[in-house]
Amino acid sequence: MFKKDLEILVTALCVVVLLFFADFNSFTKTFSSINSDLENAKQSEFYKSYSNFKESENSFWAGVKGTKSNAGDVANVLNETPVTEAPQPKEPEQPQKLTAPLKFLLVGDSMMLVWFGPALENSLLKFNGVSVVREGVYSTGLNRIDYYDWFTKTDELIAKNKPDVLVIMFGGNDGQGMLDKNGKPHDFGTESWKEIYHQRVNIYLSRFSPKVKKIYWVGHPITGNESFLNKFQTMNSIYQSECAKFSNAVFISTWERFSVNGEYRQTIPDDDGLWQIAKSSDGVHVTEFGGKIMANFVIKEILKDADLK
Repeated sequence: MFKKDLEILVTALCVVVLLFFADFNSFTKTFSSINSDLENAKQSEFYKSYSNFKESENSFWAGVKGTKSNAGDVANVLNETPVTEAPQPKEPEQPQKLTAPLKFLLVGDSMMLVWFGPALENSLLKFNGVSVVREGVYSTGLNRIDYYDWFTKTDELIAKNKPDVLVIMFGGNDGQGMLDKNGKPHDFGTESWKEIYHQRVNIYLSRFSPKVKKIYWVGHPITGNESFLNKFQTMNSIYQSECAKFSNAVFISTWERFSVNGEYRQTIPDDDGLWQIAKSSDGVHVTEFGGKIMANFVIKEILKDADLK
């Protein structure tokens, strides 16, 4: 009886082994086919283009580092008196447009340094009688004044260059906890945080509105990064409401320009209908193509107030 059971067991094991190798052979063939398809895909021009884009993008952003400088005193800045009510200017019968010669001062963070800033500068310089000064510092804004003081720096730039128009874009790094003038911390998104940030934007505009003919505050475009989505919406709302309090300040919303049917897309069309990658993989920064789209959009807004040829 034992011998018979042993024979049955050995037979069963043999069958299992044969089935395993049969399936394994089939699996190996399937895997080889998939692997071959992947290798062919990697040789395609689309994949090579995408790989080159990702490699250059990762290499660039890996080298981006802020450098602490021009640190300011939060208490001194926040002791300034903000403007609390929207002005009621008398509208002239024929609004006076900005005319050349015009000097533009562009200030901001990484967006003003890379792609958008250079594209805007190059576009402005195509107009007769226009000169441009551009200043950008990575990882800066109106929050960490102890890290970089844009209030003092903008004062210095205006005193030195005497611009007619100020174009601003920063805030991507401001969506974090913030200290008030007494050193008390406030978490992002709380009502107290919003109040303090309102105050900082207001003080910035109050300080520089009298020193230039026009201010354009460029808002954040729609983002594919979920952690930045609420931050950008919150800050854009603050920029818009504070700009409304100054007769010579304009908030430029770029949110919808970088969306497709109201949704975030990494690839969007330019003004000629050409579709390309406009946002980097972080969902926040623009590509060279996206920078040109944003620059063209801002230029159109500026030309509503300026007579340039």
